[in-house]
Amino acid sequence: TVQITEADPFELTANIRLVDWETGDYIDDYEPDNGLETIAVADLLPVGETTYDISTNIVTLALKAGSSFTISTGSNAGVNAQLTYNGNSPTDGWLKLEEVPVTTTRAEATQQVKYKISFNESYTGSSYPRGILHLTDKAGGSEEVILIDTTFGTPVVEPTGGTMNPDGVNKWDATDNILYLVQVIGTNTSTGTINITSIGGSKVELPANSGITVNPTSSVNTTQEYTFRWASTDDVNLTEKEIIVALKNRSEEIKAENIKVKLLPNRINNLQITSPSAGISLSAITATTATLTMPIIKDKQFTLTMDSYSKPTISRCPSWLENITPASTRSTPESKTVSFTFKLIEDAASFDDTQIVFTNATGGMGMTVNIAREFQAPTIIPVGSPLPKTNTYNGTKMTAKQVKSGATSTYQIKVYSLGGNDFYCSNGYFTYSLVSSENNSTKVYRIGIRSGTYNDSGTFNFDIRNSKDTSKKVTHTIEYVSSRPNLRSSTPYDCIYYNATGDANTNLFIKDEEALYGKQELSFSINSPGGLNTPASFNSKFTLTNTHTWSITEPWDTFKLAIAGGSNTNMDGSSSGASLGSYTFTSKESTYFQNLTITFYNRLPIGRGQWAYKINNVYCIRVATYVHYQSAVSVINGMGNGWFILGWPGLRDLFNIGDWSVNREQTQYYPRFFTNVFIEGRFYNTDFYGGDECGLKISNINTTSGTALFKWVTMNKYTAESDYYAVAFHY
Repeated sequence: TVQITEADPFELTANIRLVDWETGDYIDDYEPDNGLETIAVADLLPVGETTYDISTNIVTLALKAGSSFTISTGSNAGVNAQLTYNGNSPTDGWLKLEEVPVTTTRAEATQQVKYKISFNESYTGSSYPRGILHLTDKAGGSEEVILIDTTFGTPVVEPTGGTMNPDGVNKWDATDNILYLVQVIGTNTSTGTINITSIGGSKVELPANSGITVNPTSSVNTTQEYTFRWASTDDVNLTEKEIIVALKNRSEEIKAENIKVKLLPNRINNLQITSPSAGISLSAITATTATLTMPIIKDKQFTLTMDSYSKPTISRCPSWLENITPASTRSTPESKTVSFTFKLIEDAASFDDTQIVFTNATGGMGMTVNIAREFQAPTIIPVGSPLPKTNTYNGTKMTAKQVKSGATSTYQIKVYSLGGNDFYCSNGYFTYSLVSSENNSTKVYRIGIRSGTYNDSGTFNFDIRNSKDTSKKVTHTIEYVSSRPNLRSSTPYDCIYYNATGDANTNLFIKDEEALYGKQELSFSINSPGGLNTPASFNSKFTLTNTHTWSITEPWDTFKLAIAGGSNTNMDGSSSGASLGSYTFTSKESTYFQNLTITFYNRLPIGRGQWAYKINNVYCIRVATYVHYQSAVSVINGMGNGWFILGWPGLRDLFNIGDWSVNREQTQYYPRFFTNVFIEGRFYNTDFYGGDECGLKISNINTTSGTALFKWVTMNKYTAESDYYAVAFHY
């Protein structure tokens, strides 16, 4: 058998195999005892690229890593295997020969062998001469020859990708032969690099309108790095796109393989809110924006969950929200769900910011969450410290005393308002001032009224509003009340007439009141906003003392006015009143209230240290008993102030009895208060008869019938008798 291994126009190289043939029969029936068994070529890799032509014993081996085949045979004497190359015998050729251990399945006399011939991946040469594998029977020299030619292989992408941007998201999936590129925005470019090995060079062909580029597009190098680029795009409506890319052997383009490039939208997806506090909600969600509605209330919090190739970063967050998300790690590039938890900061300096911006860490579309803040009405707590101390605050109503010019009437309140607060009032007398700030949300104010009309009373409203939403407010009321002092009561009842002539001045009249007849003292109570001090000095005919001191629960002072000097004190009286003088009662809270000046007047005459009785419009006082005429005259004249001794005509009219006539008598009903002044006995009048003074004798006083016996008599002018007495009269 002749097997040509090499041929050119000038030389032919061949193997000649001779078979021992002695029988003269047909060669087809000859079976020698020695020699090689039939060879078997198998395990051709890569499948479809490495081939074997059994008719020519030629194996065409793909020039690529992993290309190989096996050959098996057997011989009684054993087999020699030798690998050579056409034209030379390199010590380190492009093929590698190795024996593979086998298990003998025939008789022990037959030795089975198996060899693996593979592409030598460490070969650095640039030529690939035909390989010649000689299999020779060790005993008889029987030989089989396998010729090994080359063919260019399809390009192979190395399992590990090169540089990726965004790193960790773009990737080469060697299992599925897919290069993943994700969307980027702005000035970025999404890139992915793969390494292609292809003896004979490589070439990358993109379909038309693929939207991507590759650099380079081809290379003569066995191993070449190719970078795919996807330009930035802000398109929010992108969908996943798959591109079929052809990888070709540059020397034999028919040797080609396809890979896929997948272009993936890169945005934050599936934004949701979980575990929100009451009133918090998420709405109007688009590819890049959403609206979060949130009541601005202490301790409110919420969690936002979203899907993204890599955990987004928070590039903007309101200063009043605290990110309390626990630290976590996760794998890439698959879209994973991440969460962010935020809690309202009660003491935030400002609630102005209204956006949470999540930046796509991989350069893709971000998410902006616009916050619709729902501010609340302020909370008000009265804390006290009223100035003046009589001011009160109950619920939503303050009662404020009017104050003197230049002062203010106020009360402290605590205002709690997330977002700040302000005051609004249309009344020009309203005033407020900041006392202290406990923190950004809680402040103490002093609110109230400026000085106005001291005697005015009325009400007005004011609003405490949230500074960020003035419709969120609470309305409180200030009732302002007069601070002008007034008479509360008097004892005896209704014995005082109190006539205020201004906010700080009044006239006080001691009235001609029957309850005061014969009394030596009276008392009066004055309501005032802060209490009154007793004047340091007063009319010498009287003493003035405080018998009840002002307090918040009993806001009045009671003063006792007593006639001083005993029987030596006498005073005129009239409808206009005899003046006792003007005296200033200073306010115990003079910072806020005016002093009170009272001008006292006496309308009821005082005789011998007591207020007189009035009988039929004539004032009367019994001034002495067991007295003679001269002594009576002296006492009554000494009283002054309009006191005198009445003549008989006056007595006649007073008691409605007949004219004077000695010993003329008449039983008559006596007038009111008669018995308080007159007693049974004789008292002088100013008339005389003969050498004696005239008088009137009172007897037979019957308190049951209200009658008495009136008798005109004469009285010794110089000698006092036991039933003599004197009465002073006053008109």
